[in-house]
Amino acid sequence: LLLAQQTGGVAFPVWFLEGLAQWQAREWSLVESWQLMNSVWSGETPPLRHLLAQYPEAESHARTAYRLSYAAFTDLFKGRIETLPAFVADARARGSFTEAFAAFTGVPLGQWMADFDERLGRRYHSRRLVFQTGPLFSIAAVLFVVVIVRHQVRKRNRLKQLEQSEGGLFLDEG
Repeated sequence: LLLAQQTGGVAFPVWFLEGLAQWQAREWSLVESWQLMNSVWSGETPPLRHLLAQYPEAESHARTAYRLSYAAFTDLFKGRIETLPAFVADARARGSFTEAFAAFTGVPLGQWMADFDERLGRRYHSRRLVFQTGPLFSIAAVLFVVVIVRHQVRKRNRLKQLEQSEGGLFLDEG
């Protein structure tokens, strides 16, 4: 609503609006990153150009679109978030998101979206085996959790042994 007030009714793409909202809410987590990676890897992520006016109706597809929106917004303002107010003001002055976008990025919106889709695909289809194969990466994550759990169990057992040995010392003295 605040953006709509600031822009005087200039239409912004849905991916931009939702990406901004998620960025402001700081809702992104490691789990979201993982799910975005899996959706890109499995080919379930729609092209960004499909998210100009609305999101998919199916909940699972909409969630993927929300993740994609956040990734696109943060990619657009990576290292220059302080320019967001000037960008919004320029869109209002021009009366066009598309024109302000081209002035801001130096490329037309359609080209930037295609380039973003390509960058996202390259990022999650790395030549490194761990990122190229979802199952292998999942196995590595499970092994990591097993190691953490094992460490916690050992730590708890050592504490029990310490408590028992201290309890025995106190009984011997009494």
